[in-house]
Amino acid sequence: MQQNLYGKKPDRQSKEGNPRKKRKSGKVLAGIVFFLLIIVGAGFYLNDSRLLTKYLRKQKDVEPLEELELPASIEQLIEEETVQQEETTDPEKDTGWVQREGEWYYLDEDHEPLTEQWIDDIYYVDENGKMLRDAVTPDGRRVDKNGEVISMTGQAYGAYYNEILKLEKKVGKIGVKSSDVNAQDADKYHDITGIGLIRLIDFNRDGLDEMLLGYLDTKDDKYHFRVYGYRNEKLVKYVDDLMGGNGNPMIYSVSTESLNGGEEYVVVHDGISKHRIYGFDADGEFGKLKDIGLREIDGKTANDSEVARVTDAWISYGETVYPMTVLTDYYGRIGEIYETRKSMRLEANNSGKRNDVIERNPQDYPDKAKEYTPRDLVEAVQEFTSDPVMDYIYDDFNGDGSKDMVVMTVSYDHFEAEEGKTSAPDYKEEGADAFFDNGYNYHAEWWFTDGYETYKFYDFSAPVMTGLRLYRIETDRGIQLAATMYWRDTIMPDYQMGSVVNNGRTPYMIDAYGTTGRTTGTESTGIIFRFSKDEGEVMLFEEEGYNFSVPNKNRIEYEHAEYSIGTDGTTCENVSYGSLRYDAEEDCWMTN
Repeated sequence: MQQNLYGKKPDRQSKEGNPRKKRKSGKVLAGIVFFLLIIVGAGFYLNDSRLLTKYLRKQKDVEPLEELELPASIEQLIEEETVQQEETTDPEKDTGWVQREGEWYYLDEDHEPLTEQWIDDIYYVDENGKMLRDAVTPDGRRVDKNGEVISMTGQAYGAYYNEILKLEKKVGKIGVKSSDVNAQDADKYHDITGIGLIRLIDFNRDGLDEMLLGYLDTKDDKYHFRVYGYRNEKLVKYVDDLMGGNGNPMIYSVSTESLNGGEEYVVVHDGISKHRIYGFDADGEFGKLKDIGLREIDGKTANDSEVARVTDAWISYGETVYPMTVLTDYYGRIGEIYETRKSMRLEANNSGKRNDVIERNPQDYPDKAKEYTPRDLVEAVQEFTSDPVMDYIYDDFNGDGSKDMVVMTVSYDHFEAEEGKTSAPDYKEEGADAFFDNGYNYHAEWWFTDGYETYKFYDFSAPVMTGLRLYRIETDRGIQLAATMYWRDTIMPDYQMGSVVNNGRTPYMIDAYGTTGRTTGTESTGIIFRFSKDEGEVMLFEEEGYNFSVPNKNRIEYEHAEYSIGTDGTTCENVSYGSLRYDAEEDCWMTN
């Protein structure tokens, strides 16, 4: 006999007949309806087999971060974001940081607390030796609840990190799905989902990074990019726009390039003839600076030559491209993202700008140098020179675990000289093709600073400097500097002096440092330096005519140009191409 949910016999039979028969006939009817819906739906999708394939691929191939098989190094980066190391105190410790009655003191070798000074330039101890927490120090700097000094960079990074967490709730963490590629090896191509790009870039070179984000929006299923800044202790969203696409299959991407004075710009290419450039304007506002289209500039009709001129001025050949679709190596992108997230967390200094503030004990930094910001290091250089900074690279050149800076400054002066005299780097003698009775002389000075010491390590002079390219090279003996300086030893008749600014464009534009007109026979000098704490700077390469490009580990490509005067008086150019390879044992660069 049928029982109810409580195991009791029912009191009465249904008046509507046998419920089993009715339930059975209902199931049959529902099955028929469901089957018809499947047929109708399949017929709709089969009208466009590509749409059906795309839909099934979208549903099947989306792989969240948790399900991807990643290299151990990337797994560790992801784990570090969620797992915190536990701090323990040593009751027997009588030097360094010691906790007494809930307060922290730093004891010297005589077991006495240090007073009224900074420890590792991170913590401050007062007149009684007690570490200050959540307070303002006598020199006006602020420390957080863990006693760590709050930097503007730390506050900005904390705000950026919080924004990433907020956006992830809407679009998800980074994941991958199969690309819509009709190829035999289609399985190796993937598209990024969620937040698939995080880059910290100092667009206006003021020493404080902005943040470039790229993500797939779940609402419109399109790729977007955003640029954030930090002003007046507040997060500012400068741009939220669509990425560009090009090719078949479509590759959606966003790029960055270096132009005026080393400033960085965001570039978006919509096909091969439309380009959008974003950056800081003269008033310090970030936004779209130029919109180039087919016979159109900033929405106004323009002829082909004008479009070509503007494109040449605004589009660099040295762009860094960040694709979001048709990637063959998504491991690298995931690793870059979590390296960046880690640097933001570490720099944030628990400044109250992060949601996941973790209380921790003060740390000893016996082997690690203090990390100075780009602004700090630029200011360190400008204590020694008033010349404007043309460009720099911010990285750990001397291998001490903290970032240093290599800087080039440029100045010029007006001179009067005897006809035929020149200070060109090739030391041409009287009677050569350089004749001045007066003119200008450019002076480039190269500086190294790590915040503790600052020194000049290289000088360069030329009548006209026309460009500069800087590169960081990873080698078996650490990061090295490579650079190409472009110059001329003749001044064209229509030469006009302008302001000393580097527009970072093709080196064959003579207005790179404020002059006008195109050059012929632009010459160059290539240099490579290594740095260390013990030896200082070590020059490894210096040759005329070398134009560097495409650095790889222990290797850099070059173009070598030599110029001569033909019998008819015209300039002849002989160009060869190759690469330099670094030999760590011999500590030298040699041609491959």
